[in-house]
Amino acid sequence: MHTPDGVVAVLQYLMPAVQRISDRLERMAVANDLAGYVGVDRGLVLDSFRKAVAERQEKSFERPRIELRADERMLLNALLVVPEIGGEILPELRSIEAIARFPSHRIFQAVFALDAAEGG
Repeated sequence: MHTPDGVVAVLQYLMPAVQRISDRLERMAVANDLAGYVGVDRGLVLDSFRKAVAERQEKSFERPRIELRADERMLLNALLVVPEIGGEILPELRSIEAIARFPSHRIFQAVFALDAAEGG
């Protein structure tokens, strides 16, 4: 901590922990204490916060949307909204191998598992 590289290393190590503090006032108080402990200007620590926030915003990405076919969407809606339908069609659906290739196959697997757990 007696060299500029050491100060940078300490700040880089501790900043993520300080940034996880949810309360803004508490986070600023801890940042002030950290600046005093490391022996740097409070403004430098706050600048590091601002840069980290800017980088986080740049790194944010939009989750890819999976488009479901209309028939697949209707089938899922029917199974999830009207549970009585499941008793009639789940045995048939389990035998359809094409469901494994649906974008929503994990949802179908969960529905099948829930039905099996309930003794269906």
